[in-house]
Amino acid sequence: MTSTLQKLPVTHDSTFFAKTFKSAQFDIPWHHHTELEIILILEGCGNCFVGNYAGNFAAGDVFLIGANVPHTFTCTNPATPTCAVLVQFKADFWGRDFISLPETSNIRNLFEQAKSGIKVSDCCKPALSAKIKELEFQRGFERIITLCSCLNIIAEDNDCQLLSTANINTLPCQKTDRLEKVFKFTNSEFARVITLKEVSDIAGMSIPAFCEYFRKTVKKTYIEFLNEVRLSFACKLLIESDMTISEIFFQSGYNTPANFNRQFLKYKGLSPSSFRKKFYIN
Repeated sequence: MTSTLQKLPVTHDSTFFAKTFKSAQFDIPWHHHTELEIILILEGCGNCFVGNYAGNFAAGDVFLIGANVPHTFTCTNPATPTCAVLVQFKADFWGRDFISLPETSNIRNLFEQAKSGIKVSDCCKPALSAKIKELEFQRGFERIITLCSCLNIIAEDNDCQLLSTANINTLPCQKTDRLEKVFKFTNSEFARVITLKEVSDIAGMSIPAFCEYFRKTVKKTYIEFLNEVRLSFACKLLIESDMTISEIFFQSGYNTPANFNRQFLKYKGLSPSSFRKKFYIN
C-alpha cells in the first residue's frame, strides 16, 4: 500500500469538507491529501504517525495536518470504537487574495507550521472542539466564520506541539510502501523484542540498506523511532493506569528498568516517576 492521495467529497454548496467518522478499527492507511486537515478525536485511542513523528492520540485530541503531509492513525484497542470529526480545506478556500492580507499573517504562519503537523494544547481544546463539532451542521457564511475562528484559535496556541522534524511528503511510491509496512509492523509488535533483521525483512532489504534507507528517509534511525513508539505507549500507561513502573516498562517493550529509565530520560527529559508526578500535579 502506498501513501495514497485521499480525496473526500465536497458538496456543490460548500468549499470544504466536515464530517464525523466512526469505526471499530480506525485503521487509516498511510495517506496524504492536497487539503489541510483538522482532526478532532471524539472517542477511542491509539497511535498516530505524522511525517517522521510517532505518538499517540486519545479522546479530546485535536490535530492540524498540513497539505500533502503523509500520516496515519491506528487504533490500539479494537474493542473500543474510535470516532473523529474530519475537516479538510484548501489553503485558499476563502479566495486567493484573502490569505495575503496583513490581518491574516498569523494564519499564513500557521499553515507553514502545519507542514510539520500540529497537536493542539490542552488549554485550547474545549473552545476549539465545540466549534469543530458545529462545522458539520452549519451552512452558508456561518461555517466560513466558524472555520476561520478554529484556525485563529490554533494560530494563537503558544503551547501547541509541532510533530514531524522532517519533510517526507515527496517520497516516491516505493518508499512510502516500505514505510507503511514498517510503521504497521512496529505499531503492532513494539511490545516485544524486534531485531533489525526482522524489520529489514519486512521492508524487503538487507540490514545495512534498511538502516541507511530509514535514516535518510525519516531523518532518524529505526531504533530511535522504535523508542519513540514504545515511550509514547509508556506515557499513556503512566497517565491513564495505576500500573507500577516495573509493569509499564515490560508492557512497553523494554527488558530492563535501567534501559527504560535511560531511554525515558533521554527522550522525555525526566524520569518515568517524575513524569507521572508532574502530570498529576498539573
